[in-house]
Amino acid sequence: MSDHVFPVPVEVNLDAEHRRIIATAWEGIEFLSQNRPAMPGPKYQAALRICRDTLDGWQPVRKARQAFIAAAREAHILAKG
Repeated sequence: MSDHVFPVPVEVNLDAEHRRIIATAWEGIEFLSQNRPAMPGPKYQAALRICRDTLDGWQPVRKARQAFIAAAREAHILAKG
């Protein structure tokens, strides 16, 4: 199984001093699973599903990246710049 590398990695803020780079659909799944919000929104759930579907070959990697970005925005953790 391939990791399905994002064309451009996504950077998220863990807190004020720490950031993490998400570069593959597998890393997206790990991050989402380990950092599940108390009340996951629809974009979180969609990102998790689409990243899994990407690993299974049902979705293109660009969709997984777009869904992960949407979930990060929903959680207000998408790094700027």
